[in-house]
Amino acid sequence: MAKIRRASLSLSYNNVNITADLSDYLVSFSYEDNSDNKADDLQIVLEDKKGLWRGSWYPNKGARLVASIITQDWRFTGTAQTLPLGSFEIDEISYTGPPDVVTLKAVSIPVHSSLVDEDKIRAWEETALSVIAGDIANEAQLELMFDSDFDPEYDRIEQSEEPDLPFLQRLCDQSGLSLKVSSDKIIIFDSTKYEEAPSVAVIAKGESDIISYEFTSATRNIYSAARIEYQPSIWEDPIEYTYSPPSAPKTGKTLFINERANNLAEAERIAKLRLRKINANENRASVVLVGNQSLVAGVNVTFSGFGNFDGKYFIETATHSGPNYETRLNVRKALGAY
Repeated sequence: MAKIRRASLSLSYNNVNITADLSDYLVSFSYEDNSDNKADDLQIVLEDKKGLWRGSWYPNKGARLVASIITQDWRFTGTAQTLPLGSFEIDEISYTGPPDVVTLKAVSIPVHSSLVDEDKIRAWEETALSVIAGDIANEAQLELMFDSDFDPEYDRIEQSEEPDLPFLQRLCDQSGLSLKVSSDKIIIFDSTKYEEAPSVAVIAKGESDIISYEFTSATRNIYSAARIEYQPSIWEDPIEYTYSPPSAPKTGKTLFINERANNLAEAERIAKLRLRKINANENRASVVLVGNQSLVAGVNVTFSGFGNFDGKYFIETATHSGPNYETRLNVRKALGAY
């Protein structure tokens, strides 16, 4: 007799495994894994006819959850796989009905951390982004993972009445780097380098476990080139630079940038960065698949059999949900060299 494949949620609450207690009440779960600029999110929906979850089992806001999705006989009979989702803190509890349901919402950013709640005024001199990020991570009792060959240096940088995370996010945005907080880590990485990595899977039309798909290819606000023009002062020559990537969209439009650049090398980096960020929206897709634990944010997949929409795409968001385990991907087409 063929075995029935199963997917379940494993959960610990403040370092206590509550998976068995949870199983009798679990209605659904959803885990949203984001590549950058947004916290990872975990939602757990619980049946509460007996009033336990709104009563004696009522969880504490700020409590620590560690979760995994466990599959058995999913892709191959006789196999079990685990997708660690990381650690979260409960930041919202809701109770709805009828029927009586309690929903726990948790995020990967520590709820009571100074990362998001405390405005700070301070400055760094003659330092690099990795050092600033390291200082912020240490204060929040988090580990720093800095995965970029480019590490911007500053003569002086000021944090003025701003929480740590928005401040650090702004520095990363200005430098073309990505940031996320996950599993007790601040992760800063170069998504351009990640887009160059091989695909972890091929999603083939008519062959893969596809439930639905939607592709879009835009022209509006997409540019063939970027031109930066900056006048340092009335006594200095203007800095002017135009950049067009090797595989530029054939829109014929130029993005004009008026942003400080101290030299041509800096102007080139700014032009590439601003153009890449905008043109990343040209080709996008959303696809829902039978649950697949290998598909997470920050990796690439290749689409095949979709005509002009074929190619390698970078996963921006992967949402894993159950109990009928599905994986929804929001992706953008890898841009290649810029």
